[in-house]
Amino acid sequence: FALLAGAYRWGDISFTYPVMRGGGPVIVAIAGAAVFGEVLSWAQTAGVVFICAGILSFAIVRASEPRAFRKALAFAFGNAAVIAAYTLIDAKGARVSGSPVGYAMWFFAASGVMIYLYGGLRRGAEVPRYLMANGKRMVVGALFTTGSYSIALWAMTKAPVALVACLCETSVIFVALIGAFFLGERFTRRRLFATACVLAGLVALRF
Repeated sequence: FALLAGAYRWGDISFTYPVMRGGGPVIVAIAGAAVFGEVLSWAQTAGVVFICAGILSFAIVRASEPRAFRKALAFAFGNAAVIAAYTLIDAKGARVSGSPVGYAMWFFAASGVMIYLYGGLRRGAEVPRYLMANGKRMVVGALFTTGSYSIALWAMTKAPVALVACLCETSVIFVALIGAFFLGERFTRRRLFATACVLAGLVALRF
């Protein structure tokens, strides 16, 4: 979460989000064979390559502020490694537990405590005041986050982890649309091409 905040502080969401979400599945696909013994078919491998290439294509930008660009990129790549690590760990945990939803509930309960402690050490009394002022919004976000991750963990008990990780990261398309329609960020021809790559990857995964 600290790396995530750093990436968003120094870079646009339409740049940092694709780097973080596209880099993670590449690492998972490579490590999945060693950790789980899951060897993808040629079609599945092609699908992973297309999806990751399309996701990363969203992040191609011209750096108007090189220093901020380098910081944003460093935070984003760091978070990509963290995403890959927790994806592999949580997939293993969900499979071993036999209850992916229960695993997700305990995961979020434990991480919530750690985040509160981390925030308290950095911001002190400001944290409970923020919780009181934004409680309803945070509950909605918590429900969506917990629900989506529980579904992803359940899927990882039914299918190769690398494929599920790639499918989860197609959310970058929705982020690009949100950036275009609500944050005033441009949806260029390059991003249309990147979207086509992601869609081609999804088609390849069906074979």
